[in-house]
Amino acid sequence: MFGFFGWAVAPAGHFCAFLLAGALLLHNSALAQQPPTATLTVPAATELAEGEGNTTFTVTATLDSTRTEETVIKLSFGGAAKSTDYKVVSAPDITVAAGSMTGTANLTLAAVDDNYFEGAETLSINGAASGVEVTGLDISIADNNTAPELDVSTTPSNISIEEGQSADILITVRLVGGSRFEESQKAGFYWASDNAIDLPGDGTFTPNNPPWTLTIPQGAASASMRVSFNAREDNRRESLEPAKLAAGIDFAGTTISGSFHIFTIREANPIEFFTLRCNATPQHPGTTSTSCYAIRTGPAVARTYTVTMTAERSDLVKPKVISFSVSGTSATSRSDAQDVEFVVDERAAGKILTWNLSIKPEAEDAILRPFSTRIWPQASKKFEISDFSVSTNLTRRILTRGSNLAQITFSTRRPVKILGPPRIEIVLDSGVVSAPCSTFHTAALIACRYHVQEGDYDFDGQIELRAGAVKFTGWQDRHDPKISGKVKSPLPAADKTYEVPLIYGGDRAIDLGVSPQSLQEGTGEQQLTITAQDLVGMATDRDLVIPLTFTDITTSPDDYIVSGTLSVTIPKGKVEGQTTSVSITPRGDLLKEDRVERLRIDGTRGAMMTPFVRGAELSILDSAGIALSVSPAEVSENGGAQELMVTAEWGDKLDSVLPTDTKVDLSWGGTAGAGDYSRAGGGAVTIPANSRSGTTKVTITPADDKLLEGDETILIGGSAPGRTVSETELKLTDDEIAPDVTLAVDRNSLNEGGGSGLLQVSATIGDETVVRTETATVTLDLGGTAAEGTDYSVHWARDPPVISISADATSGTITLTVTPVDDNLAEDDETIVVQGAATIGSRNLVVKVATVTLKDDDILGVNVSPKALTIAEGEKGEYEVWLGTQPTGEVTVSLSSSDASTATVNAAALKFSTSNWGTKQMVEVTGVDDDRNNDNDQRTAQVRHKASGGDYEGV
Repeated sequence: MFGFFGWAVAPAGHFCAFLLAGALLLHNSALAQQPPTATLTVPAATELAEGEGNTTFTVTATLDSTRTEETVIKLSFGGAAKSTDYKVVSAPDITVAAGSMTGTANLTLAAVDDNYFEGAETLSINGAASGVEVTGLDISIADNNTAPELDVSTTPSNISIEEGQSADILITVRLVGGSRFEESQKAGFYWASDNAIDLPGDGTFTPNNPPWTLTIPQGAASASMRVSFNAREDNRRESLEPAKLAAGIDFAGTTISGSFHIFTIREANPIEFFTLRCNATPQHPGTTSTSCYAIRTGPAVARTYTVTMTAERSDLVKPKVISFSVSGTSATSRSDAQDVEFVVDERAAGKILTWNLSIKPEAEDAILRPFSTRIWPQASKKFEISDFSVSTNLTRRILTRGSNLAQITFSTRRPVKILGPPRIEIVLDSGVVSAPCSTFHTAALIACRYHVQEGDYDFDGQIELRAGAVKFTGWQDRHDPKISGKVKSPLPAADKTYEVPLIYGGDRAIDLGVSPQSLQEGTGEQQLTITAQDLVGMATDRDLVIPLTFTDITTSPDDYIVSGTLSVTIPKGKVEGQTTSVSITPRGDLLKEDRVERLRIDGTRGAMMTPFVRGAELSILDSAGIALSVSPAEVSENGGAQELMVTAEWGDKLDSVLPTDTKVDLSWGGTAGAGDYSRAGGGAVTIPANSRSGTTKVTITPADDKLLEGDETILIGGSAPGRTVSETELKLTDDEIAPDVTLAVDRNSLNEGGGSGLLQVSATIGDETVVRTETATVTLDLGGTAAEGTDYSVHWARDPPVISISADATSGTITLTVTPVDDNLAEDDETIVVQGAATIGSRNLVVKVATVTLKDDDILGVNVSPKALTIAEGEKGEYEVWLGTQPTGEVTVSLSSSDASTATVNAAALKFSTSNWGTKQMVEVTGVDDDRNNDNDQRTAQVRHKASGGDYEGV
């Protein structure tokens, strides 16, 4: 109708134009409503996991159609996982080139290993791009923590409330073992299946009857609430009525629960009980003489009861009937004792004999307890102990020092004694312990009990009896010692495990927790949050300070550095404490190690009157390191532009290659500054996917100056998400030649006897064709043939004797005073050499020395006085002999006459030492009186002196 109307009122051309325009408008509108979409995807099975460190994977963006412009997608994160549950290490944009439909980016994320039980969580990866709708994706975060157990206790515990009375009760819920919850949790309370009270018939709670809800605060390990119960007097005869509740928490698909006994209701008017006791009970066939009496307990009544015991098997035991009279006028009363002779038939061996009780007059609701005894069977050496039963204390979640852990019971048919070591070995986490075993005169069993000892611990909830744990080897009958038997070996025949509570061998049970629980190698210093929780809630009136130690399990001390105050405090009045003052730095290396290395944070281990602290494990995750290298490793200052190759390679050949590109951003530093060279390229190097190494080209152009700088270094470092990158060194060699240093002195010689001499030493830098930028340092000392301290002493004007020549100077000076030692040694002239070592920066310079001559003033010789004697025949004359210089040892001067017919000497030799060398010794010469007439005839003879020893040889 509308089309027909339009055709009738308008020209055809206009009508067509209207339709075409309308169609065009509709088409553009459709395009505006449906922009292109990009879908994000990751490889199948991609997930994050706590304790696994960094995870790198490829995110692909796929457009539903090509675009004429580049599409840049910025990633964002959300979902059920909180921002504290994960860490974004690297999240580059995804770029889809114009005309293309796909683009990729390597994304590196890490799940925060936070010591909270969270269950599996979902992380959403979303994106945003101009003009494009982005469809995100979800990946899961796997939790590596376990759910805690729920432990509920009451204060006071095991309370009994009499009908008509009331009691206040504190209910405490604790999270034991496992991990805490990151958020607050509500624990629900409801009646347990074995509860025996009925509300409101048995009473009412204040403020209200169950069910209840109790909130455990965020990060806390316990919470408490207080209730009151008023027990109602219902005037009914009832036995004890236990009130039992259960508590539970539902979280992340996991339910943790625990039941507990809150109180017992007892009758206001107690029931009467009648029992029988005998001082000795028949246990063997034959006659047993004893005395027996009846006991009554209950409300006082004004009556006397006749209590009669009647044997069920009168054919096996006599007497059949025995009666007692007991008064009811007090709450507890007993009859007079009667002497009884029990006669047991042989046929009763191995059977239980029972006597039933009856009373007169009868009492309503009275409880009559039968009297029973076991008659031992005949002893038999064929009996072998081959089995046992184990009962463990499961009434509590935690056992501390002194608590009963387990009883192992062996049935023996008759009372026995133990042959062999009376013990059984139990395996705990802390090691093997021994449970002592004992026997009884009146019981046919062996009982082995173990109580928690100081330092014991077991945290897996199981103890083990290994094959052969029973160490006693046989038994001996107590009543017939001639009869003995064996224990089956090994017993048990195979390892057996039994459920037990957690065991802490101290007076308090404390758990440490740490967050994060794992650290990535090479990620720098990280703060730890360490918590301490008292599992049995023993708040005290003073702070409990727990010292902390870090113990290697599979780590070594070189793998990490710990800093901070190594302790955690539980404040007084509290049952838990926390510290954030401890930090740890996992050291990065290029070693291929275990994927996860473990260490433990420990506290005290249960010394007397101290708590037992269960440590917390901390993991260090190995990270494949990247090693940088450069080739060539050296460039010369005058070499012009030089092309280098920088290589990044996985540091250990055992490290797996990655399926994604790994980009290493390079940094340039070292002693060479920006003015020493220019660089083209070298901003980053990429290790391609599935490759062991990657390279990049760099052009280095050193600045060829005239500065004497010495060789310099260019350090090439790098960084890559979650990786340790080692530096490499490029050497920039200086092409300037270091000048020499020439030393000179202003005096060439000193005399031994001339007193002190002042010398000036100068140091001069040669070859100033290079420009020095640093001070030259010349450190002096003395050498030569003259020995300092022996031949001379020296005093420098500066100590140490150093000449500093600034960069704008060519020389420097220093003075010294030299005092020769004026000895008596003939030494010849000696030398004093002024020498030293010179440096400019790290360069060593050549030093040219200067020499001073030390002249000796001593002459080596044998002195005589007088030089000549004139004596007559038959007369004597004297002269003195001494040495000219101090010898180095004993000197012997031999004397001889050149003409013994003319003159003789009275000594063949003289001795001189280093101390009396200058002492004059007298020599006597005698003229020879011959028979010749030789008046006016003068004859001459010489006395020869020849020295030896003490450096006087040949004198």
